[in-house]
This record gives sequence, C-alpha cells and structure tokens, in this order.
Amino acid sequence: MSKLELGFITKNYEIIRASDGSELQPHKDLDKYIELFPDSAKHNIWYDLENKVYFSQAQYRGSPAGKDHHFNCQPDLFLESGWGLDSCYTAANDWELYNPDRSAADQCTWNNEIIFGKHARLSSNEENNDKSVLVICGGPSVNSVSWENLNYDKIWSCNQFFMNEKVAKHKIDLITIIADLFDYENDPEFLKYFEENKPLVSFEVERGSWSTGTPQYLKTKRFCKTYPENTTFFHTRYRGQLGVGLRLVIYAIMAGFKDIYIIGLDGRAPVEKDGKLLHAFESNKLIPNWYRQYGDTFQERQMIIFWDYIMELKMKYTPNLKVYNLGEGAEHNVLTDLFAESYPLPKGIKERLNGTH
Repeated sequence: MSKLELGFITKNYEIIRASDGSELQPHKDLDKYIELFPDSAKHNIWYDLENKVYFSQAQYRGSPAGKDHHFNCQPDLFLESGWGLDSCYTAANDWELYNPDRSAADQCTWNNEIIFGKHARLSSNEENNDKSVLVICGGPSVNSVSWENLNYDKIWSCNQFFMNEKVAKHKIDLITIIADLFDYENDPEFLKYFEENKPLVSFEVERGSWSTGTPQYLKTKRFCKTYPENTTFFHTRYRGQLGVGLRLVIYAIMAGFKDIYIIGLDGRAPVEKDGKLLHAFESNKLIPNWYRQYGDTFQERQMIIFWDYIMELKMKYTPNLKVYNLGEGAEHNVLTDLFAESYPLPKGIKERLNGTH
C-alpha cells in the first residue's frame, strides 16, 4: 500500500480513519478525539500505536493540541483570521512591499493555504508548472548527499545557508530569513553573498510583524526599504514545529512548481547536544525546545502530518506534482524512516546522486 489511505502504516503509526469517513475498526476513544477536534472528520486520522495517541491535520494553534499543532487555523478561516490577509497587508504595506491604493490581486496571490507577494522574479503558477525547484534546508544530508549532480530550474534556501561552503557555491534564487536568527543587516558573509548573487529575499510576515516596534520587525522593515527590488513576503496556514524549511516546501508547491526536490529536511537526532548539532549551516546552536521536551515521537508525528498535508495539496491544487526527498537513506533522515518504502526515490535519481548514471 503506497497511498495515504485507510490502513496505511509506517513504523508505529497507522491511518485508522480515512478522510472519507471509513474506519478500520471501532477505536475506544476515537469519538472523543473527533469531538475535541471536529475538523479531524475531514482528514485522515492517524494513531500512534506505541503511545496510544490520535493525531491529524485538525490540530490547530490555540487548540487542546498545545505545542503539537500543525496549522494556524482551519482552511476556510485562514484569510479572515488574525493571521490572514489584513495582517499581511498591514505588515507588507509598512515594509513598502504592498500599496493599498493598488489592486490587491495585482500584488498578491492568496488562497486558503497561503498568502504571498507577486514579484517579477517569482514566476507565476502557470510559468512554474513545468519547472523544478530544489529546497535546501539545514540538515546534515546537505553535506552527505551529492544533490549537486542533478539539475534544477531554481534553488531556494533559508537563513544561514551561505555558511555552508557547498551551498554557497551555487546561485540561490530565493531565500527566507528568520529575523532574529542572525544580524543579516551587518553580517559580512551574508552581505557579500547577497551583493554578488542578488537572491530574492521572501520574509515570513508572522516573524515579528505583529509587534511593530520589535527589533526583529524594524530590521525586516529596514532591509525591505533598502532592497525593494530584492524583497517580498509570504505566509502559510501551515505552522508545524519542525522549522521554516517545511514552510518553504509549501510555498514552492503553491507557487506552482511541478518537481520539488528537498535536501536537508532531516530532523533532530538523539546524538545531538547543545552547541553540537548535526546542522549543515550552523552547528553551534541549541537543541530546539520542542525536541528537548517531546523527543522523537513528537517529531515523527509532525513529519507525518506534513507529508499527509502535501499529498492533500497535490490532489487539490497540483495533480502532476512530484516531491523528491533527496536525503533518502541518509543518516538521521526522518522521512526515510517514515516514507522511503511507500514513496521511494526513482532509480534514475538515485543513480545520478550516486554518480553512476
């Protein structure tokens, strides 16, 4: 069984109720879960067989799910929510990336899953529907896998990508930066790469935008005003705990790319220590609080819902979409453990990564 349908099982996780309402067998507390998360009846409901936990896409921010949420809110409320269009327009206007006197439709793209700015350097969905993009995240497979053996129309990355010698040799077309992660206004290595390659910088609106006087918000505002031709914005309904790389993948899907290659989306590992992370960009970081507190099963559930979600997006928006986990088989690659058997890399791609094609 390779589709995410009733009875699909990976490791200790099983789909016990499908989005069409069919169930494997009665589950003791399933009705209670659906009552607590009513929208779960519209999605696959998974069961953690080891920890006896139900989980689904219906776990929203501010819900009883707590930290184990995956989205800001339900799809039909996203655009009108506190994280929706008005908030994006307010921040983007202040950053001079949006003009309220012009048509919103001429400046932005939006649906129930994403809001992002239109930009001359970010092709339309129609232009991207036969193109490929590589999304480079910060996991160790960036270093261990020969992803450079493949060709891509575009390359996207995030944060301190420029600190990785292998990545910095490539022209990155789009990056996103978490404003409080490093001082990108004054970092000489970043500014050197930026001036030489001029990547489009797409800032997440939510990062600091709700508190307009914060240093992070003001830093973003200054950068956008300094480089108006090289900046834009985006904001996803998806809000899982595993980092901005997953949101970049959502962004790429909703921008219409046909083939999306992912490298460095590996996850945290038990062998990591504070200041000694298995990170391709910056190893001298603290272990994330969510991993320190909740560990591997939390991470796996988060990754499962991410994959469940992008398969749902594929069916709804981009039927011809193909997503390739180039980190398949790499040590600590969580997606390998969960989905390599059911969604394997094609043989031809494996051969090119290995240099045997």
